[in-house]
Amino acid sequence: MGVTDKPAKSMRAMPVHDRLLAAVFVAITLCACAMTHNDSPWIEFMAHAQNDPCPGCSSGVITGIIDGDTLDVESVRIRLALVDSPERGDPGYEEAASFAASLCRMGDTAFYNTDDGQPDGSHGRVIAEVFCNGKSLNAELVQNGHARILYNLCDASEFAAKPWTGCALPDHAPGQTVTRPGEPAPDHTPQKHKRAESYVLPALAVTGMIIFLVWRRSRNVGPKPGHL
Repeated sequence: MGVTDKPAKSMRAMPVHDRLLAAVFVAITLCACAMTHNDSPWIEFMAHAQNDPCPGCSSGVITGIIDGDTLDVESVRIRLALVDSPERGDPGYEEAASFAASLCRMGDTAFYNTDDGQPDGSHGRVIAEVFCNGKSLNAELVQNGHARILYNLCDASEFAAKPWTGCALPDHAPGQTVTRPGEPAPDHTPQKHKRAESYVLPALAVTGMIIFLVWRRSRNVGPKPGHL
């Protein structure tokens, strides 16, 4: 009896189920890469889904950016709650206005949650927290150093409990602000939450790769060719 001739596995066509599994692995990897890209539609969609304001929020098309803390949403002029950006002619005005315009682009849809603690508004403007592209403009301005938090309004605003306001910090005094002009506010998001979020997508990619390798290895297990 001679040695059974058997084509090398690498020379044979990959079975259909293996090709399908490989395609699934590639899809998982591509999705993980796309999800980690800051400009991906997935990131924008997920941010929008997670940060869409509470039920009852109003929305409309952005028709004008007045300055860093004031914008027009259709016919409604909105003054951002609890934040104060530089006025026209003051240092930092152009930067704050440009930042607001880059996040809340003309023609985009903005959601705004009117501050129930300040229902009368300010000089004919609605006081609210505004969301553009899934992000809070109020929070982004402060955290990027383009606006300050007004501690003297913490007791009045319904948004005082939100982490980005700093109103719950024990070391503030009425009338002061969380930051000096141009100084980024601290990010109060718990570090353990940030670490957990940063591990999710790499873990997904690694898990997909392990599943693929284990499956391929299981396909290779079997009787080896030998003498009959």
